[in-house]
Amino acid sequence: MTEKQSLLARKKSKIVLLLINPIFNYITWKEEPKIYYYSLHNLIVDRKEKLMAWKEQKSNDLISLMEKINNLAISSNEKLRKILEIQESKLIFINYPRSKEDLQELEKWIRFADQNPPTLLLVHFTEKTKEIFAELKNTSIICPLCERSWKKELTIKAGTFLCPADEISFSQNEIEKFNEHLFTDHTKKNIEIIEYGKKNKYKILQRELSLPTDFESEILQKSLQEQINKI
Repeated sequence: MTEKQSLLARKKSKIVLLLINPIFNYITWKEEPKIYYYSLHNLIVDRKEKLMAWKEQKSNDLISLMEKINNLAISSNEKLRKILEIQESKLIFINYPRSKEDLQELEKWIRFADQNPPTLLLVHFTEKTKEIFAELKNTSIICPLCERSWKKELTIKAGTFLCPADEISFSQNEIEKFNEHLFTDHTKKNIEIIEYGKKNKYKILQRELSLPTDFESEILQKSLQEQINKI
């Protein structure tokens, strides 16, 4: 390797696509030096404006609208382009891409930015965790906008959900329907992404984690961070 090639290699970032069930998205990600986290909420900057416009017009159902917003082409996304220009770091994309088609589009941007192919990190949980997942699913709700998981008892009052982060509200009925769709769609699309990754010889890491029964955000975040640090 020439000196110039060595210099270019040192500048590349590691791109990690973290695939984790969205019910566990109550984590507050703490950026460490040269480790940055991004979600769809960060990448599509006008999601809130589009959602507020829908609330005024009610021209479509919530599930169809969010699919339309989340599937917006990233080919003209200036923010994503700037993210991929970051050098000598780890760029962690949380549950993004959402589909094989998204991943194919992201690949183009990665090549354009002269970055290395991404690593897929698929998080599984232990048998004990499945019980915790069932409990979380019964007691938590995911906001369609910020996609964070919140406790139902704190965010749903008189049949209305109010997001503590975005202060946007939805009826309990429409947000529960959205959540059921999100879980089903997440599982289906992740299978497609993993199969595509295998076919194209991506580095795929599958990790099994256990969870504390008190759902401590910092404990889960630390466990995932340890896995990311090994990549």
